[in-house]
Amino acid sequence: MKRAKVALLVLLAFLSLSFFLVVLYQKMEQKHKIFISTNPWVGYTPMAYIHEKDWLRGSGIEFIWLSDLSDNVRLYERDFTQGFLSTQYELLNFTHKDDIVPIFLVDRSDGADVITSNYTLDELRDYGYAIDVYLEQGSINRNLFEAFVKEYHLETLEFKLIESDQREIAMLKNTKTPQIAISYHPYASTLYKNGFKNIVSTKDLKTFFAIDALFINEEVYLENKQSIEKLKELFALALTQLKNDPKEFYNTVEPYLEGESYEEFLNSLKLIKWLHDKPAKDEIEYLKHQNINTIRLIR
Repeated sequence: MKRAKVALLVLLAFLSLSFFLVVLYQKMEQKHKIFISTNPWVGYTPMAYIHEKDWLRGSGIEFIWLSDLSDNVRLYERDFTQGFLSTQYELLNFTHKDDIVPIFLVDRSDGADVITSNYTLDELRDYGYAIDVYLEQGSINRNLFEAFVKEYHLETLEFKLIESDQREIAMLKNTKTPQIAISYHPYASTLYKNGFKNIVSTKDLKTFFAIDALFINEEVYLENKQSIEKLKELFALALTQLKNDPKEFYNTVEPYLEGESYEEFLNSLKLIKWLHDKPAKDEIEYLKHQNINTIRLIR
């Protein structure tokens, strides 16, 4: 009996030690990984292609896919991620952003970020009551809306801002009362099907640049330069595949496109300007004007 008890205690101690070692190993493995959050924005689809083709095997880089860009802040500040793909406006919402640097520019929105409504702009101006505005509060949506209100001199109108993620926004239905929905592709394609129309986009605004980039913790970047800079090469390779065989590219990334058809996807590509391998002097100067550190930018 005593031997049985001793044997049981030894077994339990062994199992406890094994469990501890497994957890420790997993934590050590996770510590050496670079987690990058991103979402289905049309300009990030090359990252989806890279992920689906398993080109990052052995690099230590892993993607976390989101539907709400404002979640980039929450994940990074809770140490779940070390980087993210977003516009500069998400970065400006960070409490501590001095340790985050853009590594390479991805694209500039040239009409792919949109303010839509079931009313025309003139009808909105004439409406005498509060207008519901659906948007992601902690993302470019808020900054785009503020620029729209300022450029189109709508300060006298009353707006009710309603926090919504893009999947919720895409499900909005046309109603008799006015609604404004701030979105971007691929989600905007669903809004159009639901009867919403563009009233303004990033192509129309004169004072607003929406620039997408890969942002990484500077210390993490310096410790993993080779892997992170390789990601830029893979991004370019994925874009080459997009140009050479857009149908194959679309078929590969379709699960990330929130129901956007092939034709809609091709049209949304026309609304962005790729920046990964082109001179981006205006965009870089714009970032500097916003006090964003571009010292680590790969050009």
